[in-house]
Amino acid sequence: MRDNSGMRLFFGSGHYDLMAAPLSVKRNYTHGGLPLERITAHDYPAGHMIFVSKKALSTLSSDLRAFISGDQ
Repeated sequence: MRDNSGMRLFFGSGHYDLMAAPLSVKRNYTHGGLPLERITAHDYPAGHMIFVSKKALSTLSSDLRAFISGDQ
């Protein structure tokens, strides 16, 4: 991200994820020296496989579309 000023990151975490817990993910990117204005992070009411929950999948899909299109 330091070398590529156009790079952005998207993080999606499940509330009940024990493998990549949302607070661990947040700690990593907030303490990693990355430009926070280019990071988008969302938590979803699901576990590690967010796509298993139809409601979480729908929200994740919308969030990813907005991120890719630059609306976020």
